[in-house]
Amino acid sequence: MRIALVYDAVYPFVAGGVERRNYALARELRGRHRVALYGFHYWGDDGARCLAGCHYMPLGRPVPLYRADGRRRIIEAIVFAARLLRALLRSDDEVWDLANFPFFSVPAAWLVSRLRRRALVVTWYEFWGEYWDRYLGWWGWAGRRVELLALRCSPQVLTVSQMTRRRLMAAGYPSERITVLPCGVDFEAVVAARELGEQFDLICVGRLLPHKRVELAIEALAHVRRARPGATLAVVGDGPERRRLERRAADLGLGDAVRFHGKLPEAEQVYALMKSSRVLVAPSEREGFGIAVVEGWACGLPAVVCVGEENAMAELIDQPFKGRVVAATAESIAAGCSELLPEDPRARQRQLREAAKAYDWPHIAQRLEALYRDALASS
Repeated sequence: MRIALVYDAVYPFVAGGVERRNYALARELRGRHRVALYGFHYWGDDGARCLAGCHYMPLGRPVPLYRADGRRRIIEAIVFAARLLRALLRSDDEVWDLANFPFFSVPAAWLVSRLRRRALVVTWYEFWGEYWDRYLGWWGWAGRRVELLALRCSPQVLTVSQMTRRRLMAAGYPSERITVLPCGVDFEAVVAARELGEQFDLICVGRLLPHKRVELAIEALAHVRRARPGATLAVVGDGPERRRLERRAADLGLGDAVRFHGKLPEAEQVYALMKSSRVLVAPSEREGFGIAVVEGWACGLPAVVCVGEENAMAELIDQPFKGRVVAATAESIAAGCSELLPEDPRARQRQLREAAKAYDWPHIAQRLEALYRDALASS
C-alpha cells in the first residue's frame, strides 16, 4: 500500500502526541509499504533527523502553532487546509490517514478523496463538543460547527479511546464506522533507556499549556513535602506556561525542589528521567489518550491522573497497580501520590511493564494495516 500520514506538525521537530504517533507508525510500516509523512516543512535542511525509508511531503513554511495564551492559531489551521488540498490533488498515495485536528483540513481531504477515489481514514483523538464554549467563549458555537462538519466529512473513523468513541456516537456518528485502536509505545526503546544518577519523587511530562494544569502538580508537591520534606518534582516540557509555572514554584517556596528540564531533544532522555522518578503526575483536564501514562508504566511508574469528562487518561487506570484517578485538586493529587510513594517500586515494575507491552507499536501497526486494507477495498 501507499500510505500517507497527515498532520500539520512533524516529529521530532515538534514533539506532540499525534506527531509521535505518526512517526512511530511510519517506522513500523515503512518496511512493508510506501509511507509518506505530510506536514509543514519543519525539517528544513535538517534531513538527518528525518526517518529513513519514508517520503516527506513539505506543505510550505510552518505557521506558528500557538498564540501567546497557549491556544491554537486559527489561521494556522486554515493555511494548512489550503496547502493540503493542493498537495492531495497531486498525491499518488492510496490511503490517507488524517488527524481530525486542525479541523479545516478534514473537509478539504474529504473533497479530494471523493474526486480522486482515495481511501480516507480520519483519526479522531478527541471530540470537544460543549468544551468549545470554555475554550473560545462566545465563539464556541463556531468551533462546534466546524468540528461537526469535520465529523460529517469522516467516511471512516479511527479513534484512540472508548471515551472519544462514546462522544462521537452521541454526536450522531454511526458506531459501525468507528474503530478503536489506542496509541502505542516504543517498548524496546523505553526498556533500553538508562536511569540517571539524580532521582525525583514525582515527574510531570508534556507541553506546558493551560489545559495541562501543571500548576496542580507543583501545588501537590507542596502538600506532599509536609510528610516527605525532601520530595522533588521534575517537569519535562516547554510552552507558554513555563514562566508562570516557575513563578508559582518560587511563590510556594519550593526552590530547587521543582526542576524544569524544558523540552528534551531525544525521547530516550525523557525515558531516563522517568526511570529516575517514582510517580508520574498527569493533571491534564483534556486528553484523547495519554501516551505519557503508558510510557510511564514501561518505565515502572504508576500514574496519578485527574477525573474529567474530556480526559481519556482516566480509562487507562483500571487497576490499582497502574495508579490513581483523583479529583482535580492539589490536595487530591498529593493524596494519590502519597499512597504510591511508599511502595517498593521494584514490586510493581513487572506488572506495569506487562501492562505497557500490550501497547507496543508493532502490535498496533498490524491492526492498523488491516483497517487500511479494508478502507482501500471499500473506496
